[in-house]
Amino acid sequence: PLLEALKDFRPIDATHGELSLLSIYGCFARARGFIGNDSGLMHMAAAAGIPTLGLFGPTDDVTNQPWGPKVAQMRAPERDLRKLQPQAVLERFTHLITNET
Repeated sequence: PLLEALKDFRPIDATHGELSLLSIYGCFARARGFIGNDSGLMHMAAAAGIPTLGLFGPTDDVTNQPWGPKVAQMRAPERDLRKLQPQAVLERFTHLITNET
């Protein structure tokens, strides 16, 4: 549902392990932003300097949050990522990319 909600942003689904880390970083270098769970890819996106929205379920968003000038995070209700509403994620991401410095 999240990829469908974000289709206007032309998302790249890198969740299947088919892309190398260099290819993913190349995508990040050209991307307008990143939305993803607490993972190495989230941290790579933040390091690439693009707007990065980290989605947190059971992991701690305070200690594992992405770092950088254009980052934000969302904690899932009851720490369950399945309970994140796509519309809420879209609104948070839209706010993040429209308020870039």
